[in-house]
Amino acid sequence: MHKLHITLPDTLKLFMDEQIAKGRYGDYTDYICDLIRADEERLADLQRDALAAEAPPDDRSPTVLGDWRAIRQEAVAQAKRARDARD
Repeated sequence: MHKLHITLPDTLKLFMDEQIAKGRYGDYTDYICDLIRADEERLADLQRDALAAEAPPDDRSPTVLGDWRAIRQEAVAQAKRARDARD
């Protein structure tokens, strides 16, 4: 196990304190680990969706390959906006 030292703005620290006080998390470690796991799942979902978007549609689908590319581009753009909003 590794020990990390981070610096947070007061507003984020207070928010974490509130979540712990409400019983959502046992301590700061639980909270941070949950955030990291959720981000891992989100990235895995995006990667799965991107791979699916690159696969050609089956013959029964009216969607053309260009539509799948547009869907993939939008998913990537949304992920970037979400990441930038967090930073």
